[in-house]
Amino acid sequence: MKVRLKKIEGVSLDSKKITGIIEEKANKKLGPILQKYNATDTTLQVAVTKNRDKSIKCKIHLHVPGKKILVAEGKGPDIEASIKDGVTKIFREAKRHFERLEAQDQYKRKERRKRLHELKTKITGIPEATRVEAEKVLAELKDRLRTIVRRELAYLRATGDLSPGYPTVDDVVDEALAKTISLWKPGATKEEAWEEVLKNAFDVINQEVENSKQYGKPVSIYEKLPPTPEEQAEAMVQDEFYEFYQPDDILTFSDVIPEEAADVGEAAPLTEAEEIKKGEDASAEAYSWDVLKDLPIKWRRCFILAKIEGMSPKFIASVIGASEEDVRNWIEQSRMFVYARLIEAGISREEAENFTSSTKKGTGKNNK
Repeated sequence: MKVRLKKIEGVSLDSKKITGIIEEKANKKLGPILQKYNATDTTLQVAVTKNRDKSIKCKIHLHVPGKKILVAEGKGPDIEASIKDGVTKIFREAKRHFERLEAQDQYKRKERRKRLHELKTKITGIPEATRVEAEKVLAELKDRLRTIVRRELAYLRATGDLSPGYPTVDDVVDEALAKTISLWKPGATKEEAWEEVLKNAFDVINQEVENSKQYGKPVSIYEKLPPTPEEQAEAMVQDEFYEFYQPDDILTFSDVIPEEAADVGEAAPLTEAEEIKKGEDASAEAYSWDVLKDLPIKWRRCFILAKIEGMSPKFIASVIGASEEDVRNWIEQSRMFVYARLIEAGISREEAENFTSSTKKGTGKNNK
């Protein structure tokens, strides 16, 4: 957990000592629950001020999964007491928030089971030959679809657009396959089936992202909470939603690199210099993939589908429901953004150019 001291006013202790007290209290109280929900990389922002009655006020903002920032205010006769009070209150808010997320996931799973049941009922109504044909073609595409879905979900969780754990890769893939089979046109080619199932998968993901959005009025860490009774105030801050926040960095290198890049096989022993160079290259590549999570969703999808899957702008446009011109623009804008970020990070121009310009050479109609 990261602690960021945003304001100190009227307190004699220096920022280092105050930060140490906050870290001690927060790690003891908040650590276990944040670890349970994969939110240990979150940020705790704190403002400490002295009131006119000489008591200390400690206002805390906590970034949590679910695209939300929790707010609580602690008070006490001294700095340690106010921080303890604030951490205790923010813990209650965090516990309530995560319980709500779990309940939402259970509700969403119930709705998903209902949709899948409806799709399967529809599938039983189509001719047996058509169903067998669809299942045979889609079976060959399932692994490729899983790879794309896994990568997309990893990015969306890293940016806070989806909560950890739901939906799973299987959730998205199963629904996309069922929807594609239910609408199958006899005689459809493998390329046509790939376009349709990929489009359905993105539709499923888009709906989940839409369902996970939470809007509301942001509150500054410097502003005073409404003058209401303590318990009422706590209930009010629990409902303060934020559209923008610093998300948990749960994206991993293996989540997003092409599968062929991870399958390196056995290699001859390396010298010490070669080991160092290999480590530096891996670090630079990992950073390059991580930068992509800062792109708008459609930009990133277009860039990755072109770079990794070798899809043409025309094919991508059909899949995501945009014009070919827009797709070309998004790919170019993504390339320029990522290139600038890599150069800014100290990566060589040659490496930055290789990462942003290279695309996988594919085959089939979707790559022409």
